[in-house]
Amino acid sequence: MDDIVLLRDVTEADLEVLFEQEHDPEAVRRSRFAPREREAFMHHWKTRILGDPTVFVQAVMVGGELAGNLVAWWEGDRRFIGYWFGRAFWGRGIGTRALGLFLDKEPARPLYADPFHGNTASVRLLERHDFERAGTVRHGDDEHVLLVLHPSRARRTDETSGNRRTAHAYVDSAERRDWEAFAALLAEDVVYEMPQTRERIRGKRPFLRFNMEYPGDWHLKVRRIVADGRHAAAWLDTRVGDEQQDACVWFEFSDEGLISRVTDFWPEPYEPPAGREHLVERW
Repeated sequence: MDDIVLLRDVTEADLEVLFEQEHDPEAVRRSRFAPREREAFMHHWKTRILGDPTVFVQAVMVGGELAGNLVAWWEGDRRFIGYWFGRAFWGRGIGTRALGLFLDKEPARPLYADPFHGNTASVRLLERHDFERAGTVRHGDDEHVLLVLHPSRARRTDETSGNRRTAHAYVDSAERRDWEAFAALLAEDVVYEMPQTRERIRGKRPFLRFNMEYPGDWHLKVRRIVADGRHAAAWLDTRVGDEQQDACVWFEFSDEGLISRVTDFWPEPYEPPAGREHLVERW
């Protein structure tokens, strides 16, 4: 499914949903965090989170629903982050995308987190964003893993998150036929290839024209996007009329963060239709 993840400021109107999410029994078991009673929860959020200018908190929105929250706060001279997601949003890659967006907004480095050692999904989530293990800490009777995102890792994390957002924007602007926004994502010397038809297009202008002139009532929807350094890969649900196909797109990025190469992979080889020979080369 298409899970578009957005962040926004938390408001007091969100607190009832966040309270219910904190009291989910399975989430409590995995996190080893004792949920607060309603009065204590509301007081904590209104005074120590929303009322503290040093705390940075964001609501995670998915399809208009409040999926959870991410928060950064100071403990002495260390800046920590934490997060909580509703169970309905687990296992869909939402945490990964939301944390990437949050790290783009939260500038402090080093940045710490200390999930319960048995919460392996949370530990893996942080390690995917370049947090490194730095020992263990105890909270009551429980052992927690201490992880840290070092300043030296920040550039790679920012670059990867930026490339992920650019790949999403590429699909979104094409689906909306917003060709000005689409063109702004491309390097002037972008190269586009389709191995199944052995076609190649060189340069922003012909590639933009290729997309603008592409025939049929076509639509694109993101299933999943992954990124690493200067690369990203997208798994798409593509539709032309009533025909649906899965497709994969490989992106490469320039030093400036623009898309420098796009490779489209389709399920079956086919001969290209006539009428675009002036834009492509074959091999």
